[in-house]
Amino acid sequence: MSNQLKVGITGTGGIAHEHARVLQANENTRLVACCDIDFPKAEAFAAHWSCKPYPGQEQMLDAEQLDIIALCTQPHSHAQLGIQALQAGAHLLCEKPLAMTAAEGRAMVQVARECGKKLMVAVCHRFHEPVIRAKALLNEGKLGRLKGYYNAFVTRHPSYKDRGGVLLDNGSHAVDFFRYLVGEPQDVFAVVNPPSEDITDATEVWALIRTQEGVPGTINLSFDVTGGAALCALYGSEGTAVVDYERGGLRYKLADRGWVHEWYELPADHRFHREVSHFVDCILNDSEPGPNGEEGVRDLELIEAIWQASRRA
Repeated sequence: MSNQLKVGITGTGGIAHEHARVLQANENTRLVACCDIDFPKAEAFAAHWSCKPYPGQEQMLDAEQLDIIALCTQPHSHAQLGIQALQAGAHLLCEKPLAMTAAEGRAMVQVARECGKKLMVAVCHRFHEPVIRAKALLNEGKLGRLKGYYNAFVTRHPSYKDRGGVLLDNGSHAVDFFRYLVGEPQDVFAVVNPPSEDITDATEVWALIRTQEGVPGTINLSFDVTGGAALCALYGSEGTAVVDYERGGLRYKLADRGWVHEWYELPADHRFHREVSHFVDCILNDSEPGPNGEEGVRDLELIEAIWQASRRA
């Protein structure tokens, strides 16, 4: 298709392969280039996905007329590379978190606005079918009045510092879940265990958050446990809904029935396909993506609030 949007991927680590897979599958996009400061890594990626490798984003942007950049580097480079891509005229799909700080995120949002380009944060779990179904149960009133929330992303990951620490890594999903499913935060109490001097050193976080409407929620994050769990639960006056990544699907219990377990005949990477399709549709139809840059900033503001609360605890 001659009218396909031309895409370049910046950073060729693990998550970049997910982006490449779904970008090649989307009928409206064509993956034409990739770049990585580790050029042999970019060359291997390019050979696998049939695109052209570059040793840096600037070279890639200079050589290619790209419509979209999928930014898949580590968080500390998101602001610099994201602004560079936007100013070069590309729409930006930025892996979570949007940036290292809310201030950096605001700068990215401002540049996107000035350049008239779309900016979306790649928080793929918003497009996960069990999450969508849980939110629908809540919005339809089937759970009654929301009374509490619990979310856990706990596992073992020895290279946590390379990922920005647990709060910036899995915490990006956790705070977005909270805002998406529960509401905007008002009060935050948190503990980082063991105490850390820098946010990128955080390996375990417990956070208690209360929304502006008074609904409490707990978030537990860890990169330092054996076994662990990945789930979120909504507790309402008329029912409970649990998205359990270990068991799969969604289970819920309403006041007038026993537990129901829903399974979905969907590929494991369906949330990535939906994420990219949504972003592409927003570009083609000139509509606002979600989560957009402003939401990415609000996620970072909540991450910062959790970190600051842990420093006071």
